[in-house]
Amino acid sequence: MKNTHRSIILWPESVSCGVSPNVSIDEHHSERAAKHVCGQLERFGLGREGKVFPISTRVEPIDPNYEEPKKSLFDIPYPYRTR
Repeated sequence: MKNTHRSIILWPESVSCGVSPNVSIDEHHSERAAKHVCGQLERFGLGREGKVFPISTRVEPIDPNYEEPKKSLFDIPYPYRTR
C-alpha cells in the first residue's frame, strides 16, 4: 500500500534529530494513521515516557506526483567526497 500522508513533528532542543530545525518526518498509509501518531506523541510524549513532548505536530498529504531529486556526487558533503 502506498503512503498517502506524513506526520511532521517539531521537537525541543533536548531531542536531537540531526537536522535543523529539529523535525522528524514519517510517512503513513492514511491520514488517520498520521493523525494517530501525532495524537499519541502529544498525549504520551517521546517513547510514551511522558518526559519529552513535541513543540508542534502536523499532518500533510503526500503529493503522488512528487519525485525525490536524484543525488549526485556533488550533493555529498566535503569530508566524504573524493575527487
